[in-house]
Amino acid sequence: MNRLRFPLSGPRFLGIGLAACLLAGLAQAGPAPWFVWRSKLDGKEICAQASPGAGWAQQGGPFLDADCRKLPPRLLPM
Repeated sequence: MNRLRFPLSGPRFLGIGLAACLLAGLAQAGPAPWFVWRSKLDGKEICAQASPGAGWAQQGGPFLDADCRKLPPRLLPM
């Protein structure tokens, strides 16, 4: 008799599924960086993760905190 074979069964699929589950745990997103934005109109500076609009220019960053003071660690070349 002919047996129906399901394409998503067997040891190969089990191995792929386990590997996908393990790798999914390693792929974690981090927080978005913060930047200093300066108003083109009056020069006022704010700290935000995204541009407040067309009237603002990015001045500095990226930073790790909402006060735009904590710089991310730098990797030193070897």
